[in-house]
This record gives sequence, C-alpha cells and structure tokens, in this order.
Amino acid sequence: MRLFLLFLLAVFAFFQTAAGNTGDDLRAFFARAAAGEPVTAVALGGSITQGGRAWVDPWLKETFPKSRVSIFNAGISGTGSHLGIFRIGRDVIALQPDLVLIEYAVNDGGLSDEDAVRYLESMVVRLKRLPRPPAIVFIETAARTGSIRHRHEKVAAHYNLVNIDLQVRLDEYLKTTGTPWEKLMSDDVHPNAAGYRLYWDWIAEALTPYLPQDGVPAPAPTPAPLPKPLSAKPLILDGKMIPLSGLSAPGWKEESTLSTWYDRVFLGTLASSRPPAPLELHAHGTELGLFYILDRTAGSFRASVDGRTFAHVNCDIRNGYGYQPFGKELEPRLHKLLIRPLSDQPVKLGYLLVAGDTAAAAGLAPQGPVNDELLANFKWTPVPASGWQWAGPFGGETLAWPSPDFQTRFAPETTEETEWKAVPPTEGETIDFGKLTGRHDRGVCYARTTLKSKGGKILLGVKADYFVKLWINGKLAVTLDGPHGGASHPVCVRTELKPGDNEIVAKIHSGSQGFSFGLLLEDDLAQTLSDEVVFQ
Repeated sequence: MRLFLLFLLAVFAFFQTAAGNTGDDLRAFFARAAAGEPVTAVALGGSITQGGRAWVDPWLKETFPKSRVSIFNAGISGTGSHLGIFRIGRDVIALQPDLVLIEYAVNDGGLSDEDAVRYLESMVVRLKRLPRPPAIVFIETAARTGSIRHRHEKVAAHYNLVNIDLQVRLDEYLKTTGTPWEKLMSDDVHPNAAGYRLYWDWIAEALTPYLPQDGVPAPAPTPAPLPKPLSAKPLILDGKMIPLSGLSAPGWKEESTLSTWYDRVFLGTLASSRPPAPLELHAHGTELGLFYILDRTAGSFRASVDGRTFAHVNCDIRNGYGYQPFGKELEPRLHKLLIRPLSDQPVKLGYLLVAGDTAAAAGLAPQGPVNDELLANFKWTPVPASGWQWAGPFGGETLAWPSPDFQTRFAPETTEETEWKAVPPTEGETIDFGKLTGRHDRGVCYARTTLKSKGGKILLGVKADYFVKLWINGKLAVTLDGPHGGASHPVCVRTELKPGDNEIVAKIHSGSQGFSFGLLLEDDLAQTLSDEVVFQ
C-alpha cells in the first residue's frame, strides 16, 4: 500500500512539473529580456489588435531598456481565430517570436464553442511545439453586450497561459466611476484613444507580477510536456496561406499593384479577366478555403469542392476582404476546388487556405452533383420578402452574442399559440427584422412560408445576419451557428421537398451587421423553379 501511495505521489508530481504553473512561459521570457537578450513580441488578432499598438509597445521597451525589443502588430480587421490558424505561420512564426499575444474574444463571437476552442488550441499547440516555443498571452477585449470569453479562458487554463480579461476590468471601471461607455469606446467593441490608454495600462498591470523578482529564480526554459488536447476533433497544426498571385491560368492574370490599404493584407492577387474562365485549384488536406478581395467594382463567383459542395460568393458588398472555407473536415487526400466567375467584373483571389495534410477527418457530406456547367448556368429563385409571415421578437434579456435565445424554444417551436404577422410588401428578397422590430443586437425572430412543389431534391441558399435554424415540414434541416459571411453570402444546403405543400420555418438571431434573413431556391437541373414553386 505504501509503495502504491508513493507511486501515486510520483505520478502527481510529474504531471505538476509537466503542466507547470500559470505564466511560467511569461516569467522565462521576462527573465531573458531582463538579462539583455534581444526579444521579439507579436500581437495576433482582429481590428482591436490592429489599432492597439501591439498591446505592449512601448511598455515592453521601457521595462527592458537593456534589451533590443522588436514588436510586430499582426492584427487584421474583421478576422477571427479561424483565419488565424492559416495566418499564424506567415504572420507570427516566420518572425521567430519570443512572446505572442492573441486577441480574438470579440471576433470569435460567431463561432461555436467547439470550433473556437479547436482553433485557439491549434494555434497554442503549434506555437508550443516550436523548437523555441514563445510565451503566449490571451487578451480578451470587451464588448458592450459582453464578449464571449469562456472559450479563451478554458484554453488558457488548460495550457497555463496568462489570460487578461479586459471585459471584467472595463465593466468594473464603468460601474465604479460612472463613466459612460461612449467616453471610452467608439462603438460597441472598438476603444477610442482614451479606451486604448486604459487597455494598455491594464495589460501592463496584469503582466507586472510576472516580471523578475529579486532572489526568485526564473523557470527553466525547457518546454514542459503538453497536456491532452481539449478538442475532440484533430487539431489544425499545419495551416498555411498559399499566394495565388504568381499562378498561371487561362482567363486569369496576376495583379501585383495594389493600393496601400490592400498591401497590408495581400502581396498581390490572381484576378479573373474577360471573358471569365473557370479556375481549378488542387490541394492535399482536410481544410480548404480562399482569402479574397472585396471591392465595390468586383463581381461574384461560385465554387465547389470535389463536385460535392456548392458556394455562392458576392465580392461587391464593400471595400475590404473576405475569407471562406469551402471544405471542412475533408478526407485527407488531394481535393479540387473549382471556381467560376459569374460576370466580366473581376474576382480577385489572394490566397488558397490549406490545412490538415496528415489529420484524420470526418469527410464531406454530399450536396449532389456540381460541375462547371452547373456553376455557370443555374439561377436562384428568391422567396420574396412579402411571401413570409413573421413573429417576434423573443428573448433579448441576456447581454451576450450569440445569446442563449438561439437555443431557447419559444412559442413558434412549441404548441403555444403564436401571433404571426404578414411581412409588409417590400421590394427585394430579404426580411429586415431590425426595421420591423426596432431591435438590432439581441433576441430572435421567426419567419414562415409555404412552398408548393412537385417534390424532389433542391438546393437552398440561406441568407442571414446571422445565426439561423431552418425547419422543413417540422424537421430541422439547417443550423448556421458559425461564421458564414452574413446575408450577402448565401449558405448552400442540399435538401428535399415533398410533393404538395411544404412548411418552412426559420429562426433568426441578430448579427453584428444587421438582423436580416432571406431564402433562395434552385433545383437539380439548374432551372428556375418559378413555374414549379408557389409562395404562399
């Protein structure tokens, strides 16, 4: 018995040593900087990082004047950890960092808990497996309705990382001082100059306890064994961005001269020319996507992976950029991404996103046959906004995004009586629930219509800002609970209608860009359904 207890104590001691203490990596980093060694810090995140002076500049330089401190800001507006897993090689690891600060709490709001943990954990493990792993700090910035931070906290605790919660600090500051939100924030999430000054002070304050203490030895720099991953799915440890600007393809041309604004993100692009021609890209992996330019003068394109998925992307919605997965959890083999521009307006592709060369995956659900002819010729049939009835809003009491309202079963999902109202006659194909309800940031609304069909398989294009559940004849057919580009990018799903009347019910949760919903329809033969489907 005594030997068994000694064995258990030895095992416990090993795992305590293996796991280390929270912030040991940061203590070791500060010890090196204090000794005068040159160090490099990189801040990775979205627009809040982009405007945030890399969080530790100039504090880090002032704290360690004997060290040559290099600081890089790798924040890119409007991006989350899902793009981070592809960017981290080019924008972080290539800089050989000694300290990495990761900020995605706000922009990861559109991810499921499972995906957010997986992407964050993938970046952490990839960094920790480097020959000289950097210290890692999570920065959780604030949102007016509360940022979704528990996923970051979970990963940070699992890997003993320092996690700086600015939401708690800001909430406390506003409450104790009586300062209005607008004095420190330019909108719901972005700090103004005064807000950033507070953020920098709080971050410096949170890092200070990990600075070298007289008489206290720094932790050994030897990397501790990593714990078992939190994620049930394989981590994505080899994500990369492959530049397309140097590719030679008929009907496409390299565009090497970009505006200064785009130069921050793209080295160049591969642009479709006139007349438009399809583009085939081949890559081995389990994750496949594109990073592309959005421009008011751009066109649109349709894409498929291995002829089994379908995506429709509008590139003319604003000046900026977009990224979209076209294949997730693919079989680990060579895949074909087929891209078809739809007009003479140029499509500008920056990078092919590829990951998962060796990871096992679940496989891609078939969406029916997709080929170049279908990509080029089919037409959407929109359900007009006036063809729907609506109910709501429901919920909205919880200051979170997405709120628990998306999972709560309100009257339209139960046997309770529901007051359905006709959508006012409007032009277009999108219901604007913000206009109908006067609410934009919380709660859910429902919409319903009846489709009279001859029956058979059909491709649906679900447009929404942002989260959606869609029932067909009482059966849940679509759940959108992750990033999908908003109402400008219909998410394509293959389903089936029965002969006769088909009841369609949708549940819509508001998003950061609005509170809207629309539905597009297409049949297998790439013919419009205007003669076959009646909207009631």
